Amino acid sequence: MITATKLYSTTAPLNQEYETPKFNTFPVYQFENGAIMVLGESVPDWFFDSMDEFEPNGLDVVENYSISDETEDFTEEDLREWVQKSIDYYGHADGTAKILELL
Repeated sequence: MITATKLYSTTAPLNQEYETPKFNTFPVYQFENGAIMVLGESVPDWFFDSMDEFEPNGLDVVENYSISDETEDFTEEDLREWVQKSIDYYGHADGTAKILELL
């Protein structure tokens, strides 16, 4: 098992067309080497080299993020499968390479 710390990222659309901005908060997972994983709902998971490199979907921007006390365990088998799906879909990136360092 590989343990990750759960972070909560809050994003908002780049071009706010609303008087009250729309914010979206969702979990991301940070591994011991700093790698970030975002679980995809309709597309493969995303992997980033660090939280500084994390880019939300589309034109959203990160407003902030917080580190929680929560952790989650992932199997090496699941992570390998998710990384391969990500590489097949997005191509090889620094984030996928950093996750592979853990496996």
